[in-house]
Amino acid sequence: MTELTIQILEGLERGKVFSHLEPPFTIGREISNEIALNDESVSRYHAKVQVDNERIILTDLGSTNGTRINGHPVQLKVLKPGDQIHIGRCVLLFGSFDEIEETLGYSDGQTGIDSSGQETQKDLEINQGMVAPGSRTMNPEVNLDLFPQGCPEVPEDLKLVQRAQISDLLAFMHNRLVQLMAESHEESNAEENREVRIPWETWQRMIRTEMELAQALQKIADPE
Repeated sequence: MTELTIQILEGLERGKVFSHLEPPFTIGREISNEIALNDESVSRYHAKVQVDNERIILTDLGSTNGTRINGHPVQLKVLKPGDQIHIGRCVLLFGSFDEIEETLGYSDGQTGIDSSGQETQKDLEINQGMVAPGSRTMNPEVNLDLFPQGCPEVPEDLKLVQRAQISDLLAFMHNRLVQLMAESHEESNAEENREVRIPWETWQRMIRTEMELAQALQKIADPE
């Protein structure tokens, strides 16, 4: 029996993990979907995931705004661990992190991030960089800058233990971003055509960091 995992990276349900999903199942706005997304830009029954010849197939069910995989519009697509599914304003990640790392070829303790979320020592052989797939800008009318005035102020009047916990959380994320940025490099042939390229492995770790942030935000907003 095939069991699948889909994680919500962006949207009102961000941070949620749908595991042990048994295909076929549907994704859409109606609560009768196995994955229900509270987003008016998502169709009532937007997409379907099923198994055919041992492959995981995603089908767009004639949705109003369409479905994208890694930024590309699709009607029918074979899913692979690590694929990002753009539905309305929501971004879904296909696969668990263990499945994604297995796809990347990590095994026998060579995984880039262990089960506790900590970086492990490994020797990454990067033969080819690639541009991070997919644009998050699904609707040009949507302002993706949540904080146009800049970084929010640091909260005051915190207890010592709260300051320490927040400091640890921010230091963890800062350290992760520093490591990820160190693995990117610039490739350009002209001053006006500058691009920063990152390896696929690094891109997947960036996505994992985004999910960890989403889960932290969800826990802070709803501790129960």
